[in-house]
Amino acid sequence: MLIRHLLPRLCCFAGLLMLLAGCGGSSVTLVPVTGTVYLDDQPLANAKIVFTPAEGRASFATTDAQGRYKLLYTADLAGAVTGKHRVTISTFIEPDPESSIEERKLGQVEKVPAKYNKKSTLEMEVSTADREPMDFKLSSKD
Repeated sequence: MLIRHLLPRLCCFAGLLMLLAGCGGSSVTLVPVTGTVYLDDQPLANAKIVFTPAEGRASFATTDAQGRYKLLYTADLAGAVTGKHRVTISTFIEPDPESSIEERKLGQVEKVPAKYNKKSTLEMEVSTADREPMDFKLSSKD
């Protein structure tokens, strides 16, 4: 009697487990993406770079002192999904709300023109065939 009472629940539980096993996340093809960002022919340090595909998760990086970057898909996975990406590059740093007004103004400095971040016109195609560095030569004068 107890088995007949528990059988529907066990079947539902087993079905749920099979459903969850099949939903382990869609596999994506990640391509390593590295490069260097320059502003007025000088390496741009501490810039945030984001590759946003038409569909799916964006990849991100922060440039080092020499302007070099390596995209991350997640904290543990490097690369970007294949396809066309809108690219944004910014040096904006969110100010600490606890800081003084003078310090807050310093925290908001944006060295990169809006056409590369807020109104970005940058696009890159990520493919498995092309593994060359993706460099960006930005100009503050345009």
